[in-house]
Amino acid sequence: MRIVVDTNVVFSALLNPKSPIGEVLLTLQEEIDFYAPKFIEEEILRYKPKILLYTKLSEADLNIIYECIFNSIILVSEDLIHPANWKKAHELTKEIDEFDTPFWLYPLN
Repeated sequence: MRIVVDTNVVFSALLNPKSPIGEVLLTLQEEIDFYAPKFIEEEILRYKPKILLYTKLSEADLNIIYECIFNSIILVSEDLIHPANWKKAHELTKEIDEFDTPFWLYPLN
């Protein structure tokens, strides 16, 4: 099975690795291929201070969880996506949340 994860899913798993979302990302990587656009790493790292504040984890502990989560996600460079797929993804998301366009770029079948 292939699943595209967005930034909110990764945030949720980082904030509470024992949550259902955290458990799925951390334990089902043998059964599920998780995908995300490469920029998700930059987005998450930008909020690292807030994540540390809310979780009250040490930076070392957060780094371990971060690595475990990102080891389960296949990151895809946006540069590899054909322009026609960008256009189609934008059409699918523009009425809902066009900032989610990069998460709709990956064929899942």
